[in-house]
Amino acid sequence: MSILQRMLFLAACSVLLAGCGIESISSDDQNPSSKPNLLTTVTGQLTYQDRLYNSQGFISEEKPLKAIRNVPVELRDANDLLIAQTSADDQGRFSMPDVPEGNYLLRVIAETEHSSGTKVTIRSASGQRYAIEQEVFVSPTENTLTFNATTNDRIAGIFNMLDVMTLGLDFVDALALNHSTVDDLTVYWQWGRFEGTYTCHFTSSYCTQGAGIYVLSDPLVTHDTDEFDDDVLWHEFAHHLEFSWGMLDSPGGAHSLISRSLDMRLSWSEGMASAFSLSLKKWLRSVAPDRLSIANDMGEDYSSYYIDTIGTSAQISVDLLNASSAFYRNVTNEAAVASGILRLQNITGIYTTWQQLFNTLTENSTADTMDAFWDGMVAGLQPSSALLEQWQWTLAAKHIDYQQDAYESDDSVYSALQLSLDEEQSHTLYRTVYSVDEDWYQLLLTAGQSYRIETFNLINGADTELKLYAYDGAHFTLIASNDDAEDCGVCVPLHDGKNFASVVNYTPSDSAIYYVSVRNADAVYTDPISYGYLGRYGGYSIRYQQQ
Repeated sequence: MSILQRMLFLAACSVLLAGCGIESISSDDQNPSSKPNLLTTVTGQLTYQDRLYNSQGFISEEKPLKAIRNVPVELRDANDLLIAQTSADDQGRFSMPDVPEGNYLLRVIAETEHSSGTKVTIRSASGQRYAIEQEVFVSPTENTLTFNATTNDRIAGIFNMLDVMTLGLDFVDALALNHSTVDDLTVYWQWGRFEGTYTCHFTSSYCTQGAGIYVLSDPLVTHDTDEFDDDVLWHEFAHHLEFSWGMLDSPGGAHSLISRSLDMRLSWSEGMASAFSLSLKKWLRSVAPDRLSIANDMGEDYSSYYIDTIGTSAQISVDLLNASSAFYRNVTNEAAVASGILRLQNITGIYTTWQQLFNTLTENSTADTMDAFWDGMVAGLQPSSALLEQWQWTLAAKHIDYQQDAYESDDSVYSALQLSLDEEQSHTLYRTVYSVDEDWYQLLLTAGQSYRIETFNLINGADTELKLYAYDGAHFTLIASNDDAEDCGVCVPLHDGKNFASVVNYTPSDSAIYYVSVRNADAVYTDPISYGYLGRYGGYSIRYQQQ
């Protein structure tokens, strides 16, 4: 059976029998009497055919050969007895000494152990490890073997996924410093599997084999396959990092690139994972450009594009670095989070940005938000005033505001802003390392008239607390306060611009100037285990109206 025939058989078996990757069984059992006397050293080269893509999708004529790196290689006889075994090196080369002359099966196993100690295995949907075989003849004059998995053989994608995950480990090993240990990773892939691409850390109805990355491959119905969609695969690898390091507090669930009302933990998890994909591509362009699968047509750098193909065309192709703020803005939008990370990276560099990201989010299990990343960058790097301002303004371009707004200079009641009846003002809540932002307003209220004082249009995860004070010329007296206008319980979505708004209804007995303060709700400080970094910053609008 030729290599093409055997590969097609394995792929077809995967479709019909729910997986037929061969589980290799190591054995030292050999039959010396059956061995010929002629011995030779066998050398070889393992490659797979990759698919290049750009912002439009796959480029059909571009299918370069890449090394299948650091995988186990075996020679077995017709009775499946192990004759020789070794591992390919980083260039896909291998050598086996003292091999008797004869006909064998060259077996390449879809598994690798990274230099950091993490093992990556590609398995079928039923959990069987893939191993691809090729018939070979060995003699003193025929001792150089070649193995090439082509895209026509359907299983080249197995080795692309293995290489993509290995590159993810390379990136982490180079940048994560003390957090380079990553849990062993299993990727489940099968020709004809249509459920989608996602990452699991426990067994469920969607994750029948347990923890791992499940990869979509549905060429027959939707024509959507992800085994060559490197951006998608690296995105899922980043989720595996979150699970490995306990840095995941995301509620999961549905999400989209244009939604601006995601739970901050969900938008962070998805945005960070997309930024990871693009940062890794940019890093590879400088350290190992031959491993990249993105084309560099006419000098354009596609490493800032997040690309997901269907068929041969791109169904998602977004330049996240320069994504339009009209569609992608606020920390409750995953694309804006990704863009914010990439923008800061352009200022501070890839190494500095990701070292801070990994360090901050692995050392604080309640800090899985963009706000936590920001605080970690500021505390860890201690930027100058000029550099801090540059950071603030590059994020402000995505309507992510980590700075005081133009209306305020301090947090004192004595500098309270005048707020007219029915007037709407918008402000940010900026928490420094030393103090909590508190905005003050003067309101002119008429005796006997009922008023509704409220915050609304909350953005960037704001959680406001509103307090109303009377002033007798010498003392301020608290009259009423409100944290949440409505208790939504488990709010879905959590940050829709309405949850965590505050309302005070009041009918004064005296006509006078009253004072209102708005600040971050205390819960984010008094109960960090439950609330983490939710509501530490954000923006809101305020008004008061007659009822």
